[in-house]
Amino acid sequence: EVTTLAGTGGAGWVDGVGTSAVFNSPTGVCVSVDGLRAYVAEYSSHRVRAIEISTKTVSTLAGNGVQGSTSGIGAAASLNHPHDVAVTPDGLGLLVIEWG
Repeated sequence: EVTTLAGTGGAGWVDGVGTSAVFNSPTGVCVSVDGLRAYVAEYSSHRVRAIEISTKTVSTLAGNGVQGSTSGIGAAASLNHPHDVAVTPDGLGLLVIEWG
């Protein structure tokens, strides 16, 4: 059975719970080692989002919606079309693959 964890199917950017959250071109997803979170690379909004699986709560983990290549924490980081994410084997880090 396939069910929707989060998102509406429409394009945009809104943090929220379940189907009140909106994504803009999600292109890559991975799950934390402990299985509690999913991470989503969002190509068109230049963000990485986190989903707490038990509550379906979506929040922005990194990126501010502005295309760029600036290191930082949370919204202080700017990403360039992230298209995939992966959790490191030890579960302590998240790798983001960007375009260009």
